[in-house]
Parts: sequence; C-alpha cells; structure tokens
Amino acid sequence: MGRRSLLVLITCATAMVMRAQVDPIFWDAGRPITFTDYRLAQRPTIAEGYAAATTCALYVMPFTADDGKLQWDVLAFFSPSRSWFSPFSKDDTAILAHERLHFDLVEVHARELRRFLVGLPLRGSRSEVQKLKEIFQSRRALLDAEQAVYDGESVHGTYRAVQARWEQEVADRLKALEAYR
Repeated sequence: MGRRSLLVLITCATAMVMRAQVDPIFWDAGRPITFTDYRLAQRPTIAEGYAAATTCALYVMPFTADDGKLQWDVLAFFSPSRSWFSPFSKDDTAILAHERLHFDLVEVHARELRRFLVGLPLRGSRSEVQKLKEIFQSRRALLDAEQAVYDGESVHGTYRAVQARWEQEVADRLKALEAYR
C-alpha cells in the first residue's frame, strides 16, 4: 500500500508551538470540550491577564491512494496539554462557551476545506502537493483572521450579545456544511 503523505497544521493558537502528535481531542458535536480537558498546569508568562487559552488546529493529511488518486484527511482537533484555564476562571461557563467556539470555528474551516477538496482532480505530483500547501496556508490565514475577528468583536466573549450572535452564526455554518462532516 503506497501512501505518500504530507502533514500540515493550521493553528488557531498561534502564540503556542504545535507539534503534529499531541494529545488530540478530535471535534465531535456530541463531545464538547469541558473544563477538565484543559490540562496545561501553568499558563505561559505571555498570557498574563487572560482567562483561558484553547489550542486547536486543523490536521490535514493528503495521501496518494492505491488507485493513484490524491485523497486527504481533514480533522479539527483540540490539544488539552497545550490549553489552560486561569484558576480564577475555572468554573466560568461563559468563558468555556467562548473557548468552545474557537474549536467550532476550526471545524467550520475543516468542513470548508473538505468541501473545496472534494473532486479536486489531483494525482499527487510535486507541483500539486505544492499547490495543496499553498491552499492550506491560505486556509490557515483565513482561520487565524476569523479567530482574531471573533475575539475582537466579542472582546474575548465578554460582550454577551456579540458572543450569542457568533454562536448562532457558527452553528448555522456547521449545519450548512453538514455534508462535509
């Protein structure tokens, strides 16, 4: 079974270094992240003044199948060992809801990427793999930009009406992209 693969991580927590093999929790509508999933014991010094940080990313692994066609796995994951809650915020469900939506946004982008990649007639050549890298970098920029807008507009979830609007919009997008789950 000849599978040539490429791993690209598209992170939404750019302040932290991601590694390909962390302790992932893959996005699942029936399994939202909880307070106990945040396992980084001590928040980084650069995070003073923040209540929490959610490290989540897209795991994108294109591979050449036995029939010679390029296929891919696109998964949204959360890294418990790189995510933390301030001890003062550990029971704040509003902050948890805000952090969950960061993860949901990664899943939206995973679905959008899956939708884009469906039927893409690639055979796995170097130039095509390079094209995919560029597509993934572009998706990373879109995801990072949207995460920043979300934090900015909702002021990290403290503007409840804006937070509620984002929650509804993301839920609508997930529903619209259900076929690419």
